[in-house]
Amino acid sequence: MNEELESSNEEAQATNEELVSSNEELQSTNEELQSVNEELYSVNAELQEKNIHLLELNSDIENLINISHIAPLFLDDRWHIRRFTPFIKNVITLRELEIGRSITNFSLPDKHFLNDVKSITDENKIL
Repeated sequence: MNEELESSNEEAQATNEELVSSNEELQSTNEELQSVNEELYSVNAELQEKNIHLLELNSDIENLINISHIAPLFLDDRWHIRRFTPFIKNVITLRELEIGRSITNFSLPDKHFLNDVKSITDENKIL
């Protein structure tokens, strides 16, 4: 019986050591997770600052375009409309729901309009 108690005690000690070891590993993992969480918080804060900055810049550009009364037309690389100002209506009739449509689908002001657009995008590589 004594031997059984000693054996049970040794097993309990071994189990206890395993639990202590597991607890240490969990604490280490918890510290790592806290460190990663702090990094993510920092990166998130930076991204939020950059997002605010981009929103401000976008607003500034929109305000500049609107007060300058120019008629920019922003197209993507497939010539689909991304954005335009109300002043473009002096050149081509567009509505907000036209965003995403190809400029080639519209009745254009003259036969050289698309060539002019191609020339501008080729020269400046702006798409």
